[in-house]
Amino acid sequence: ERGLLLVLAKQDFEHVMCEFPVFADVWRRAAHRREVCRKRLVSQLRRGRSYRHYAASKVQTYWRKLLRHGRLRASSIGKGRSSLSKEASRRHPSKSCGGDDHAAGKCSDCQQVLREVRTLQASV
Repeated sequence: ERGLLLVLAKQDFEHVMCEFPVFADVWRRAAHRREVCRKRLVSQLRRGRSYRHYAASKVQTYWRKLLRHGRLRASSIGKGRSSLSKEASRRHPSKSCGGDDHAAGKCSDCQQVLREVRTLQASV
């Protein structure tokens, strides 16, 4: 698909805002929302981490959000582990890892991830 971009000088943009005050309010609110979101995201990226640690923290944050909003019950975490392991072994990228080894956490990739998760847990 094709797109168009309109570039305006600040004075020209202010002139357009004066001509269309209804849209000016909407543009100001959208700009404010973008700026607040940008500042929040920048503040989250200030911590030096490896990509694996960053990914693990994002997964943990999402998991905690599910627990907090009642979309995941704490009592079902232990019960659902086998189905989560089956799903993970089905999607596992390594050809050398059998499904049973993966479900038990015995493959080298799984052991590395487990070590990193434990390191993250210790730091929290």
